[in-house]
Amino acid sequence: MFRDTLRRRVELIAGGIVCLAICPFVVAEAAPMRDHQAQAANNREHHDHPEYHFRTEDRERLYSHYKDSEQWLDRRDRHEYYEGQRLEGDWETGMKPIPQDYTQELPPAPQGYVFGYSDGYAVAFNPTTHIVADVIDLAATSAAQ
Repeated sequence: MFRDTLRRRVELIAGGIVCLAICPFVVAEAAPMRDHQAQAANNREHHDHPEYHFRTEDRERLYSHYKDSEQWLDRRDRHEYYEGQRLEGDWETGMKPIPQDYTQELPPAPQGYVFGYSDGYAVAFNPTTHIVADVIDLAATSAAQ
């Protein structure tokens, strides 16, 4: 009886130590997502970006254009873009315009917004306010195919 109680206590203590050791990593991993979600929600509340969404067929068409020419297919360290984001840093150096042959078949961009491509993402964004209206992660499309 005493051994069972002692063993349970040791197991509980060991489990607590493991939880304490892992907890900072779990919290650190979740923090950027919460920050992104909070920033996007804040931008939506302040109407910093209009309602715009790429369609399913846009994903397929853009993926077919970029799939053979990009190195992002196997990259895990690429920049991240998301709806409602305010672009910061050196985002302009990597952002390239999507060819007009493709943009003319997309739903029209909101006034002041343009379409760009960077690191496997198709992005509808405002180059003046730097706000992202919508994003297609083409690398995720490649993983699904």
